[in-house]
Amino acid sequence: MNRSQKPSQGKRKHLDILKLADQLVQQGRAKDAEQALERSVKAKTRSHIIHCKLAAVQWMQGKLIEAARNYQLALEINPGVADAHWFLSSIYQQLGDVELATEHCLKAIQLNPSDPNRLFECGNLLKTCGRAEQAIEAYSKAVAMKPDYAEAYNNMGNAYMQLARPANAITAYKKAYAASQQLAGVLCNLANAMCQQGQYEEAEKLFREDIRRDPLAWEPYFGLGITLRESGRSKEAIHEFKQAIAIN
Repeated sequence: MNRSQKPSQGKRKHLDILKLADQLVQQGRAKDAEQALERSVKAKTRSHIIHCKLAAVQWMQGKLIEAARNYQLALEINPGVADAHWFLSSIYQQLGDVELATEHCLKAIQLNPSDPNRLFECGNLLKTCGRAEQAIEAYSKAVAMKPDYAEAYNNMGNAYMQLARPANAITAYKKAYAASQQLAGVLCNLANAMCQQGQYEEAEKLFREDIRRDPLAWEPYFGLGITLRESGRSKEAIHEFKQAIAIN
């Protein structure tokens, strides 16, 4: 549309109702915004944008089922709306349906594969579903776009551990640690992977460093106990297990 053209009457109505809904929400009147958008829908307004806005307003009020339905209606009108798939994924996570959440998450990143944070979140969902190989693929795409993405490297390591591939996990954890030495859990994860590889001396050092950093976390004491036990130092291991139990 060039500058001399004016929006159609139907488009003006869409813009007006969207503007009104935003104003009502800003005034703390989400219910009134919802009712205004519903009147527009009942008037046979066929707009994926209206349905998405209605879904968002319902979601902020905790109406998850209604919000999901309107995102679905938006996608019936325009299946290519990546954000609708993404928000549906989040709603299904809240509803406890991880499979549907993952389905919509994958569709969202298929439509918009350029967001490393969404790729990371999708990897987390895939990992939760036990689809570790796909999770690693998502994390790999995320770190390709964001090379210092410590959390993605760390969770990639966790996915490799799910697949019983500690050597690959060690590589991922080391990259996570290089990107952020303060990332919670990364030293313990690296140490656990090294222990599984029989690298007991290196694992012990890392566990003790993690304990030094956070003496109130039970996981490194437990991991250290396993490492000491596996290296034939049972009495020392018992002490660390007791420490873990006392904290936990």
